[in-house]
Amino acid sequence: MGEAKRKEQLTLETERSREKRRKIFEDTRGTTVGFAIKTGDKLQIFGSGVVVDRQGIVLTARHVMEKIVADTTVANVKNTQLGISVLVAKEVKLIDKGKQQYQIQLSYHICGVGEHFWARDYDLATVEIQHSHVTDFKTMRMDFDMNILEGDEVAACGYPYGTMYYGGKNILSSFLCGYVSAVVPHPKMPLVARQHYLVQIPVNPGNSGGPVFDPETGKLIGIVSRGYAPSGVSAGVAIIESIHHARSMINEVKNKIASRKNS
Repeated sequence: MGEAKRKEQLTLETERSREKRRKIFEDTRGTTVGFAIKTGDKLQIFGSGVVVDRQGIVLTARHVMEKIVADTTVANVKNTQLGISVLVAKEVKLIDKGKQQYQIQLSYHICGVGEHFWARDYDLATVEIQHSHVTDFKTMRMDFDMNILEGDEVAACGYPYGTMYYGGKNILSSFLCGYVSAVVPHPKMPLVARQHYLVQIPVNPGNSGGPVFDPETGKLIGIVSRGYAPSGVSAGVAIIESIHHARSMINEVKNKIASRKNS
C-alpha cells in the first residue's frame, strides 16, 4: 500500500471513529435525566440520573434521592410517590425562521417518581420513573464488571447548576471529559472492595447522579457523587461511584415492579 493510500485509509478510520464517538455522546444525552423542582413556570434541576432499564428505572446518587425525600416542599407522600418532576429527553427540532435565524426547540417528557432504593455504604440510588405516556425508555448499556484503572479516559453527562440555555426557554445537558486519576483504595483491589474512583472532571452542583461512561464504547461505568474539595475549593476532581455496587439495587426495583404487576 502506497503512502497516499495509507494516509487516505487513516483519514477514513479517524472519521469513522469520530462519528462513532459523537453518536455515543448523542445517545448518552438521550438517556440522561434531570430531577427538578418547579418554581413558577420554570423547572430548576438539582440533580441528574441515567435510565438503565426500559421500564423506566433510573440510577442516580443517594444524596440526590435523600434531598427529594427530606425536602417537604418536594415530597407529597413520605417515602413513596414523590412530588418531583423528572425530565426525560423527547426530541430536538431545528426551526428555520428565515433570514439566517434559527431556533432550537427541545422537548421533554415530564414524569414523576415512584419506587426507590438506596445503598447504605455508597452514594447510589435507584428510582422508578412513574409515567403514562412513555412506553419504551432509551437506556444506557452497563458493564458491572469493567476493570477501570488510572489513565482510562471517561466522560460524564448531566445538568450542572440546572443550567437553562437559550434565555431559560430550553434546558440542555452538557458533557465533561477527563481521566481516572485514582482507584480508591488501590487499583489492585477487586471490584467488590473498591470504594470509588477519582476522575479529573470539574463537576458542579446538578451533575450529581449523572452517568460516567466509556467514550469509546458508550458503556456506563459509574455515577457522579460529588466534587473533591478538601480545602473547600474545587480541585477539578470528581468522586465517582462504581455501578458494580448498584446491581442489587437495580434488581430490587425490577422485582418490586414485577410484583406490583402480578398482584
